Parts: sequence; structure tokens; C-alpha cells
Amino acid sequence: MEQEESTAAISTAQDELIASTSQAAAGADVVTGSASGTSSMIDAPSQIKVYKPLEGDTSAYKAPQDDLPDSYFVPTAAEAQRAHAGQVRQRERLTGGPLLTKKLRDQQAQREAASKRRWTQTKIRIRFGDRTQIETTLSASATLKEVYDFTRSSLSDVNRSEPFYLYQTPPRRVFSLDDESLNKLTLAQLELVPASVFYIRFANEDLNDGHRSPPIRAELISKAEALPLPAAQPAAQQLRVEPEQTVPRSSGNSGVIACPHKFATHDVLLLSHTSAIELQWIRTLAIPERLLE
Repeated sequence: MEQEESTAAISTAQDELIASTSQAAAGADVVTGSASGTSSMIDAPSQIKVYKPLEGDTSAYKAPQDDLPDSYFVPTAAEAQRAHAGQVRQRERLTGGPLLTKKLRDQQAQREAASKRRWTQTKIRIRFGDRTQIETTLSASATLKEVYDFTRSSLSDVNRSEPFYLYQTPPRRVFSLDDESLNKLTLAQLELVPASVFYIRFANEDLNDGHRSPPIRAELISKAEALPLPAAQPAAQQLRVEPEQTVPRSSGNSGVIACPHKFATHDVLLLSHTSAIELQWIRTLAIPERLLE
């Protein structure tokens, strides 16, 4: 669970992650999920990256002290009002503009289709209670079931049958396998490309303990590597995030709120509650606005 964290410079250490994503582009209720086997691509340990939580006191990253209650992630009235205002403005822009000719509509449809084809794969990270993260690459046409299958295949034998659900925050949104409206959509339609981080929550509270090892396979823990720290940046290039700063989002055809950075599916992204390193990862993987036109 998240707690307010300090901010830091945009990381240049994510170039490899950006490059691999670009290459791929060229080419709630607790739910149990599927315990069945997954494809060899996902199940093979060599295809899964594991990142250890950072140790020590750094200005860029601090582990949470306490587990926050679910009520912490419920949007406030002001946040909900801002999100609603953004949706109203977007609806007015879509309905209040000039009528398009068939030719212009066709051109717009072609641009939207090209934008969707640009990213054929997406990098998925699952973050555990101690902030260990596992990462794999899935097709942009995959569904939430594949994300759950990948997650479950990474759990140790003794924990593989434990019920869990995946969510993103802030604001808190559960991606449940019981939600038919979500299960019918691809990861691309859910605006989870080219990269997304999910948090995992187990029904067994002991598995959510941030002071114990993550309940994943031993061979995955043994290959864990350090999460890259952000490189030093000149003061003029440093990312400044003011408290309560928000990033508005525009709605897509699927009815899901789309983030300009193509990271999460929420009305408002409260940067002050987002891990600094994850924020840098979002920033470096952001799709330029011009590519989405």
C-alpha cells in the first residue's frame, strides 16, 4: 500500500527499458484468478525480471512505514470533482466541435488505428508488499486473465493457490477477474500500454507484510536485481512535483479514463502519492502526444 513519498529527478537509467519497449512496438472483491498453466514465454524464469526493493535511506525512494487502510485510496470530493470536470470538458470538446466529413472521419479513424498498432506489446510489473517487483512482456491484445496467469505462475508452490487481486492507485481501482466489463477488453483497450504497474493484495494478510520476503518462486528471488536509481540531473532538468498536483486525463472509446502517459486508468493521477522511481518510469515510457493524434 502506498504512502506519500519524496520526489526526484527524471531517470536516464531507464533507457534500456524504453528501447526494449520501442522494439516491441515495432514488432474490490478478492478473486482467485486462474491456477492453470501459462504459456512457456511467461512461465520461463528467463523471461521474468525481478527487481529488489531499494535498501537504505535515499531521497528518491523510501519504503512505507505502515500499511494504509483502504479508505486512504478513496478519492476525496475535490479529486472527484476535478475528474468530473475533466470528463465534462472532454465531452464538450467531442460533441461541441464542427461536424466532420466522411473523409475526415476516415482519416481520424486511420490515425487512431495506427496509434493502437504502434504498441504491440506491453511491459507488466507486479509489485509485492515489500516492494519487490516482477516484470514480463505481454501482447497488447492480451487480457487481464493473462496478467493473473503470469502473476500466479510466479508464486511459490505453497502460495500459488492463495486468493489475490490486482489493483492500481491512486485513486484505487481493482482489476477483478469477476468484472466482465474489464475481462472483455484487451490491455491496449484498458490503456495499459506500453507499460503498467499493478499492486497485488492477498486475502492472507501475512502475505501482504512488507517485512517478509515476497511469496514468489525461489529461483526468481535468486535472480533478483537492484531497481535502477535515477541518475543525477541538472537542476534545470529536474522534475518538480508540487503537493496535490494532478494530471488530467481524457476518456477513450472504451469508457476508460486515459492517462497522457499511458500508464494507469484513473480519472486523476495524484503525483504526490506515486513512488518517485515509478513516476520516472512512467515519464520515460510516455507516448508523445503527437503520436496519439
